[in-house]
Amino acid sequence: MKKTALSALLMIILMSLAACHGKGSDQPTKAVITLSTSGSLPAGTQIYGAQATIKLPAGVTTKASPSSTDPTKMVTDSGVVIATGSSVGAESVLATYVTSTSAPTTYSVELYVAKSSGFSTGDFVTVNCDIADGTNPSVSDFSVSDFKAVDQNGATITGLTIGMTAAIQ
Repeated sequence: MKKTALSALLMIILMSLAACHGKGSDQPTKAVITLSTSGSLPAGTQIYGAQATIKLPAGVTTKASPSSTDPTKMVTDSGVVIATGSSVGAESVLATYVTSTSAPTTYSVELYVAKSSGFSTGDFVTVNCDIADGTNPSVSDFSVSDFKAVDQNGATITGLTIGMTAAIQ
């Protein structure tokens, strides 16, 4: 009887330890950020280009490589920044990966999307980020700034706002 009780107790302890260890598997490994525009476009106007800067929290990075034209600058690797929504098919989807001068462990992604046929409001770009082990960012740790949208003549379109969602996985 004592052996059975001891075996049962040992089994409970081992299962508890395994459950505690399993919590580490909940570590997020990536963040998927989607930018969108909202507001009213003037009649007959489309967005032909959009730019924005996404500030990433410490421990969140993107895959990037030195620029072929300027090796001192980093550009995101293929598949990191993707045109989405009505900007799918954009001829230019460019992103520069920048280290913060004030906080060297934080980065930002400066992105540009251009489509010669234009696109409407809504989702327009997705950025795939990596989360370092031991880091657990929240959605509020990400921010977007420096938004600008232009029409076919390069004139700034007013009345639009930028929105951001971050799915931490």
